[in-house]
Amino acid sequence: MKNKIILIFTLLVFASAPAFSQPQIQDIQNAANKFSEDVTVAIPFNSTIGLNWSDAYIGQLIGVPPHFGIGISTGFTTLGTGSIDGILNAIGGGAQNAIPSFLRGMGMPLPAYTVEGRIGGFILPFDIGFKFGILPLDLQEFAIDYLLIGVDVRYAVIDHKLSPIKLSVGVGYNYMKGGITIPIGDASFQLTEGGQTYTFSLNDPKIGFIWGTHCFELKGQVSFKLPFITPYAGAGLSMAFSNAGYRFSSNLSVATGGSPVDINDPIIQDALKALGISNITENGFGSIIDSTSFNMRLFGGISFNLALFRIDLSVMYNLTGGNYGFTIGGRFQL
Repeated sequence: MKNKIILIFTLLVFASAPAFSQPQIQDIQNAANKFSEDVTVAIPFNSTIGLNWSDAYIGQLIGVPPHFGIGISTGFTTLGTGSIDGILNAIGGGAQNAIPSFLRGMGMPLPAYTVEGRIGGFILPFDIGFKFGILPLDLQEFAIDYLLIGVDVRYAVIDHKLSPIKLSVGVGYNYMKGGITIPIGDASFQLTEGGQTYTFSLNDPKIGFIWGTHCFELKGQVSFKLPFITPYAGAGLSMAFSNAGYRFSSNLSVATGGSPVDINDPIIQDALKALGISNITENGFGSIIDSTSFNMRLFGGISFNLALFRIDLSVMYNLTGGNYGFTIGGRFQL
């Protein structure tokens, strides 16, 4: 909860800044483009939270006892603050100092959680995992949209009955979409085009940051089961199709030299579209960037084995973006 409060506080400062300045929409869009590029690297990594169980392979479903498990995981990964700084600098009005100094070193936390389960295979030594997390929250002050769905299949390369070492390889798919929307006070932006300066006025708008990803991953894991603990480590290589951006929702009006201008004026529409801004109507505007990325992550940790229960602690590191993460989970497992 503390992580969400920090993020929302930063966005609130961002949202209030236009009341003190007249930022150029080109500068904000350029900074938003950089933000979107960073998010489309960080979000595929965040979508891999969950199903990082300590046992590289849990055993067969058909047997005595049958092998399966169900539990919950929660944690966070980080997003670098450089692109957020860019947006705040473009807005001005003191917003540059919005990010606490300790976050500049560690990065902005992106929380996630999943309810998850895993069942053993049959005949062949494989298991199947699935996870699901959702958080639709719409309050007067802000709204949060969060959905995470994932599945994986792992095949045991090493699973000797007399050895505590297990090694598996597998494939996984994760789908995530999310965002944060907050209401803000009246705001305005300027656009200079063809020698004219246009002022875009937003009446009591909401601003939303939006992201989503389809992430496909190849991964391998090794574990070493001891009587009360199981250390483990693994690596994953993923390809992700992602998108990220922002959306202002408001009654939008445009004026130049004190005279109103039709929002559908071709000069305005073409100028904004050339900047990458889309869906320009009387109800607002926004920008979404699509991206394809390749990522490699390392993960590892330890579980504490308590009879039929496991408590997992794990860390993750994204070699591509330099992001890191931490998760904690608990489950019932046979």
